[in-house]
Amino acid sequence: LTEDQVWKVIHFIYKKSNKLSTTTTQNVSEPSIENGRKVYSQNCSVCHGGNGTGDGPGAKISSPFPRNFIKGHIKLRSTPFGKLPTDKDLFDAITNGSKETTMPSWKHLSENDRHSLVLYIKSLSKKFAKFIKKGKTHKIVVIPDPPKFTLASLERGKELFIQNCSACHGIKGRSDGASTKKIVNIATDAIWPRNLSKPWKFRRGDKRKQIFQTLRTGLSLTAMPRFSPRIFKDEQIWDLVHYVQTLSPSQKPETPTTFKIKKIDGPLPSGPLDSIWNTIDSNFFPLGGQIIQSKKVKYPIVDHVVVKAMHNGKDIAFYLHWDDPTVDPILKKSTTVEESPTPPLPAHLQTDEPEEQQQTEELEPQEFPDSIAIQFPASIGDGNGQPYFLNGDSEHPVNLWKWSSHPMKAIEMTAKGIEKINVQNDSSQNLTSKASFKYGRYFLVMKRPLTTSDAEIDIQLQPGQTTPIAFNIWNGSAGETGSKKVISSWFNMILE
Repeated sequence: LTEDQVWKVIHFIYKKSNKLSTTTTQNVSEPSIENGRKVYSQNCSVCHGGNGTGDGPGAKISSPFPRNFIKGHIKLRSTPFGKLPTDKDLFDAITNGSKETTMPSWKHLSENDRHSLVLYIKSLSKKFAKFIKKGKTHKIVVIPDPPKFTLASLERGKELFIQNCSACHGIKGRSDGASTKKIVNIATDAIWPRNLSKPWKFRRGDKRKQIFQTLRTGLSLTAMPRFSPRIFKDEQIWDLVHYVQTLSPSQKPETPTTFKIKKIDGPLPSGPLDSIWNTIDSNFFPLGGQIIQSKKVKYPIVDHVVVKAMHNGKDIAFYLHWDDPTVDPILKKSTTVEESPTPPLPAHLQTDEPEEQQQTEELEPQEFPDSIAIQFPASIGDGNGQPYFLNGDSEHPVNLWKWSSHPMKAIEMTAKGIEKINVQNDSSQNLTSKASFKYGRYFLVMKRPLTTSDAEIDIQLQPGQTTPIAFNIWNGSAGETGSKKVISSWFNMILE
């Protein structure tokens, strides 16, 4: 875009956002259903539909689907599983929105408008009127004060988690449970369970009391059940909370302003399990579905990659890991693969009878492989500026170091646009790689000499020089291939 075009876009955004933030009815003195209907029509019907049935135009591009208000349920409540929410629950849902969904926060609306919305939303379901007519009152789930964290509590929580939660969330909480793969169906809104290694994505929040409340109340209209007090004592819920909190970092990792590559003496590690990687800083890079090309990922599962790197003055090695709840089955033929097992049965359901002999699984590759690519400009310092982040263009080509699960190897490619990608000749292939998969996470190391004999088409890496770097990932099991992928923007990398 030209500078003038950029300012026109900025002007439009300011004008539009100002219009949205002023479409309130401040002059209304008391909340009312009629005012709520007007506010709903202006702000909510595009997703939730004119009649509140969750079938507005925006529903077609939403996952999870917008709430159907006719049913009278919302996910985050202070009431037990399957029970109607309180007015405060509805008000909080409107005010806070829902993390990682298309439901935004509406706190910019006046309190009057938000309370009016609560009244109108309740009028869409007959259940609220029946609730009042029968003289019922809400039973609020009480959240006790948390006890002190202990190692004994952690061990009990781990056992409870494996028994009761790992079937969906997986052994390490990465959404890769054995049962999940039979449930998930985006078309029917049967979405992936929460990846517990990313607490910044928890709908309600990641504080201990918030996790406790989610476990006690469950999430209505989802596969997430409640943990009933008739079966699980408060102490057991706190044990689970303590264990869940160990599955993730205490806060969302920050993305580095500069990706620094450490220099070491001696040979570089060839695989991701080498202990030397434990001495290298991790770098968190966010990813999102590309939206420039029409063939794109609507509901991406992979949203970040963690990268480490080192060089020895001659070669460079990149360590990468990213979460993917499914593994390409063919990978089991060539490397280490550990998937989350089906959890053990409770003691009273176990028998001493031998299990039937399982037939050997016939391993076939996915239709599309799982893949990752590190992207560099094809050359540095040519005076032509930084290449387009989406695989460059005809004037500014990029190098892609791409690893795929099938065939399991890394190759060097040159791209001059998202549809113009060529694999380099065999004589120009200098990459080596080694990968593994464990509990919903891919681990990969790719190595290459810093410099090559193909200076015209290969990035030549020099210590002390700033080099742009970016990342592309394809989740093959979700049908991602070509322009259907998640990408990063450019980041600056510098070799020590």
